[in-house]
Amino acid sequence: MLPLNRASRRSPRLPVWLLIAAGLSVPSVAFAAPAKPVLMVLYFDNNSGDRAMDPLSKGLADMMITDLASVSSLQVVERDKLEAVLKEIKLQQGRYFDPATAQRLGKGVGAQYALAGAFAAIEPDVRIDVRVIRVETAEVVKAAQVTGKKDEVFALEQKLVSALSAGLPDALAEADTERARAHAEEHRVPFQTVLAYGKGLDLSDTGDLAAASKQMQSVVRDNPHFKIASDRYLQIMRALYAAKDARKQGLGENERLLVQRMDAEVDRGGERGLSYRILRGQYLLQKLSVTLDSGVGEYRPFFDHYVENQVLLGHAIKGRSMMGFHENVDEGDRKLAKELGIDWPGKYSFLSSQLVLRDTAQLILLGKPPFFGEIKLPRHPCFFRLDERLKTQAFALLKEAIEEIPLVEKNFVPRETIRALQLEANGYLATGSPELAIASLQTALDRFPKAPEFDDVEKQLRGILAGEATASLCTEP
Repeated sequence: MLPLNRASRRSPRLPVWLLIAAGLSVPSVAFAAPAKPVLMVLYFDNNSGDRAMDPLSKGLADMMITDLASVSSLQVVERDKLEAVLKEIKLQQGRYFDPATAQRLGKGVGAQYALAGAFAAIEPDVRIDVRVIRVETAEVVKAAQVTGKKDEVFALEQKLVSALSAGLPDALAEADTERARAHAEEHRVPFQTVLAYGKGLDLSDTGDLAAASKQMQSVVRDNPHFKIASDRYLQIMRALYAAKDARKQGLGENERLLVQRMDAEVDRGGERGLSYRILRGQYLLQKLSVTLDSGVGEYRPFFDHYVENQVLLGHAIKGRSMMGFHENVDEGDRKLAKELGIDWPGKYSFLSSQLVLRDTAQLILLGKPPFFGEIKLPRHPCFFRLDERLKTQAFALLKEAIEEIPLVEKNFVPRETIRALQLEANGYLATGSPELAIASLQTALDRFPKAPEFDDVEKQLRGILAGEATASLCTEP
C-alpha cells in the first residue's frame, strides 16, 4: 500500500474509485471527471494443490468479469481479449497473482489496472485472495481476502465484488453498486457447478467447441437460473455452427479439387488409375451414406455413379486377385479424402474382380456396402426397386462373378462360390422369387457336398422351404 503523501501527490492521475478502495484520501480540489478506468480480471491461481480445482480458475474469473462489467463507471476487459493475449505470449498457468505478470498482461490489452486472484483449499473451506494492481507501476493498490465453505463459493465471490464496489459513493451510483451485487447473486450455484462451468470455458478456449457445448449444456440444464452459463452456452453454440459453416465451405472447395484429381488420374489408367478409381468408389459411397436419408433425388446420382464405377473397376481387373492392394494416391489427395471421411483412400483390402462385382450386386439387391469397408450406410434400401434394370444388372454381375471365381480364387473356389450363390439366393428372396433362391442353394449343395459351409447352406434352404425366410431383406429405397 502506498503512503498517503505519495498517493496524494499522484491523486490527479488516480481514479477516485481506486483511491477509496485503497483507503486513500481524495483531494478536495475540483477537477474534470476522469475517463473510465480500464480493469482486466486475470484467471485465478490454483494454490490448493488439487488439479481437480483447476477449472475454478476460469470459472471464478469469468463470474467476476461479468459482475464488475455491470458497473457503469468501469470498463472491464472481456475475457476473450485476455485469452488472446495469453495465447500470444504463451504464458504458463499459475503465475497470474504475480504483480509483474499482471503488469505484462495489462499492458497487452491496454488496461490501467489488473485484478489478480488466487484460491487455496483449507478443508472444508476455501480461501480466495485478490489484488488490484496498477499496470503502469505494478503497485498493489487494493487487497482483499475471503474464506468460506466450498459449496458457498458464490457467496465468497459476492463478498469480493462487494469489497471492490461497495463504499464507493463518490465513484459509483447506488444503482451501479446494487447491479453488481445482483449479478453476483445470480451465481448462487454449487461448487461443482462452478467447476463444470470453468471446464466448459477451458474446452472452448482450446477450440473443442463440440465438447464445450455439451459441457455447458449440462451446466445450463441442471442450473437454469445460472444466467452467465446460459449466455456462454449461446456464444459457444454460435461459434460451433459458425465453424461448421466455415468447414462446410472449405470442404466444398476441397471436394471439387479432389473430384478433378480423381477424374484426371482415372483417365490416365494404369495401376495409379486403379487406385484413383477405388478412391472414386469410396468417395461416391461416402456421398451416398450422407445423402441416403435426404430422399431419392439427393442420393440417386451418387448411387448410379457408384455402381457404374465399381463395374468398370471389376472389368479393369478381370482375372486378377490382389490381397491388400496398396493405395497409389498422392499425399495431398489422401489428405483431402480423409477430410471427407474416407479413412483408407485408394485402398481395397481384398481386391479381385469377382469380389468387386459381387459387392456391387450386394449393394443393389440388399442395400449393403462391402463388409470390410470403413464406409457404412445408415440403412439398407432395396435399390433394385428404383429401376427394373438394376435387378437384371445385379444378377448378371453375380453370374459374371461366379464365372470369375475359378480364375482368381484358385485356393478358395468352394468357399467363394458358395458365398456368391448364397448372396444370389438372398437376392432372389429380396426380389420375391423364393423358388429361384432354392435353386441357387441347391446348386451350391450339389457342386460342393464336402464343403465346410454345406450344413449352413442346407439350413438356409430348409428355412425357405418351411416359409421362414420369405420376407425382404432390405427396406424401401
